[in-house]
Amino acid sequence: MLARGNRILTVNPTPLTVSAIQDRAAGNGTRYPGHMELDWHSDNKKVQIRLTNPAIIANFGTYLRFLSDIELRVDDGERLSTGSGKAIWEVLHLT
Repeated sequence: MLARGNRILTVNPTPLTVSAIQDRAAGNGTRYPGHMELDWHSDNKKVQIRLTNPAIIANFGTYLRFLSDIELRVDDGERLSTGSGKAIWEVLHLT
């Protein structure tokens, strides 16, 4: 079971509480093979993120903990990456 409501992200630089996570387990409910899309909500803002690293999708519970330790500054279409430069997610839209 994924933890809900206890993760804080920062977006431009609005604090974002993960109050709603679309229920998509690894390999289940993905719209595209090898991708997982999530909606992160805070007040009236929404960030839709597409995870693009299969290893991340397979270990999503661990990855969610990682997300709580980083700061996101995002624009539409921005691709965020690890230190190695490998893209791990893509911002689909920020509203």
